[in-house]
Parts: sequence; structure tokens; C-alpha cells
Amino acid sequence: MCENGETNVTIEDTAAHELDEFDLDDDFLTPPNTCEEFDTVVGELENILVEEDFLKLQNDLLEKHYHHFEDTEENKLIYTDIFYEYTSALEQYIENQLVQRIPGFQLDEFLDTVQERRVRLEGDVFE
Repeated sequence: MCENGETNVTIEDTAAHELDEFDLDDDFLTPPNTCEEFDTVVGELENILVEEDFLKLQNDLLEKHYHHFEDTEENKLIYTDIFYEYTSALEQYIENQLVQRIPGFQLDEFLDTVQERRVRLEGDVFE
């Protein structure tokens, strides 16, 4: 059983045993290695988010733009540009790190898996 509670079952498993012998979550079969691959990506993502280089990138962007922010109720148009620069830089950094650390990593596939599991995902990294 995977950390996230899913059970990996292969065709060979189903041929060797009756399906009612399995304790399957959500009444579906998970393809082999899906849980392990997902857990690996999430583990690396957690590592990236606390590493010095990532924190430095965030801090550098904050230092670059902090002077634009004021304690008022009105939002400035520049906030949108800053938001796009910030999210783009962080997303690009995270994707590059995952590609370097995990052979064959595909962001689109990972995001599809996150969407499929969004109801069952827990933890700070998903908030």
C-alpha cells in the first residue's frame, strides 16, 4: 500500500488472487509504480521548497519589489506584473529542479495526477 493509502495492483496480482481479497481504496486499481513515482515527486518537491536556493530566489524577488507595496486597501496595477514574475520564476525553478532530480519527470503528467487525487491530498506542500 502506498503512503497515500492507494494499493498497487497488477494484472498478475488479479490473476493470482480474487479481487475481493484486496483492500482497494476508491474501488479502482492503480497502475504499477504510480504511487511510488508520485510520492518521489512530492518528496523532492518538499525538499526543494525548504532548500537555501529556493528561499534565496523568493527573497531576491521580494527585495526587488517590496518598495511597491503599501498598507492601503487599493491594489496597484504593478501588483499583477509582480505576481506574474514571481509565479513564473518559482514555477520555472521548481520544474527545472524536478527534471534534474527525477529521470523522465514530466510536469504535465504530475499535474494530471495531482488533479486526479486532489480530494485525497494532504500536507503543507498542497496548500
